[in-house]
Amino acid sequence: MNTYEQRMTARRERYEQLAQKSEETSAGLANRAHDMASVIPFGQPILVGHHSEGRDRNYRAKIHATIGRAVAAQKTANYYSEKAKTVGTGGISSDDPEVISKLKQKLEELETNQSEMKVANKSNPGTYRPFELSNNNANIRRIKGRIESLEKIATHEEETIEGPFYICKTDKADNRIHFIFEGRPVDDVKSILKSHGFKWSPTRTAWVRQLNGNGMYAARQVIAKLNAI
Repeated sequence: MNTYEQRMTARRERYEQLAQKSEETSAGLANRAHDMASVIPFGQPILVGHHSEGRDRNYRAKIHATIGRAVAAQKTANYYSEKAKTVGTGGISSDDPEVISKLKQKLEELETNQSEMKVANKSNPGTYRPFELSNNNANIRRIKGRIESLEKIATHEEETIEGPFYICKTDKADNRIHFIFEGRPVDDVKSILKSHGFKWSPTRTAWVRQLNGNGMYAARQVIAKLNAI
């Protein structure tokens, strides 16, 4: 596995561990609620007016709250379980260092499918409906566009631009454009960054956006606005 695939595997395992931990928490709380309820005789009502009424109500409220926490923990377990299932299923990521070769392989498969569908329709008209051909052709164009864009980025040299109070640099290994500031930027600066699609990354201690054509255009817009402040 390359480094990107290793990160995806680690992320999936982390979600699975969180799901398991929440499952165990839910089961523990459910068992506790069951044990608490077991000391109340079956069908025993609250004795209104009895000296035990307040204590009994509080005890039953604790049982109800414990059940609620068990349900919440189970929902959390389900959430992380679904997150684990979807890791790496979003198609070929531009963050994958092998993205271009994988896209070219996918393009070859689509072009082969297109040729086979056309041949099948010639020998047996109607085997494939027109929208199947047009959808496949649209995917071919889309992937060709991605390959072209990524190859352009791959040929660009990394660059670092030092502004009056910021540094903007491209990081091809990270596939991100970084805006770095000394200290916390003021609200006006954060608004400029956010409005152009940049997000704060605690792990990178920078405001980042994916390194692609749109990201590079956005970075130029941000630089022009920051320099005008």
